[in-house]
Amino acid sequence: MSEQLILQPSNQWEKSFDELKVSWHYPGHGPHAIYSLSEKHSNFYFNSDYLLANGALVKELCQNLFGVVVKKEAIAPDWIVTYPPFGLSIGFALAELFDCKLAYIKSLEESEIQFDLRSGETALFCADDLYSGKSFRKVLQAVEAKGATLIDPLLVIGNFSGKSIFDGYRVSSLFARPIDLWDKSECPLCAQGSKAIPARRHWDELTGRL
Repeated sequence: MSEQLILQPSNQWEKSFDELKVSWHYPGHGPHAIYSLSEKHSNFYFNSDYLLANGALVKELCQNLFGVVVKKEAIAPDWIVTYPPFGLSIGFALAELFDCKLAYIKSLEESEIQFDLRSGETALFCADDLYSGKSFRKVLQAVEAKGATLIDPLLVIGNFSGKSIFDGYRVSSLFARPIDLWDKSECPLCAQGSKAIPARRHWDELTGRL
């Protein structure tokens, strides 16, 4: 496999996300984040709600992802595949750029694709971010159940998995950084007296807007 496809310098995008309150870093004081689904504690959070609310930003991000991929890869996928809700805006934009069709699983609880993917067709996966890969694997399983083939690379805005090759697939991202995730009993921020709060439900408090 070749190198990870990351636009350079990636820290410019990360800085922009910080300024737009899309991402948050623990500043050394105040509360820290809980990931609601996993209940993990962290010193970093990427809030896709704020990202996807900005249509112009999503379009710009997708144009950049598309640009770096087609410059390096001779690919013409039949489909863009993703999961709702966070992958849909990105998927629509990328499907238009690649001039192909869009498909997505019904939900993360019902990971079935009800679109007409066929055996022998190819698909590119896209998402807002990549952490543990749980959502990606559900989409992959649904694509393979249709007899279609998922091809390199995985297209994500933020790669937080700490890996440039994920489950055998290269990752193309606008910025990448590993993140720390802790169980409550092992969280060093809790040990320092920082309050843990669900990030999305308390975003203004977490980012200092309150």
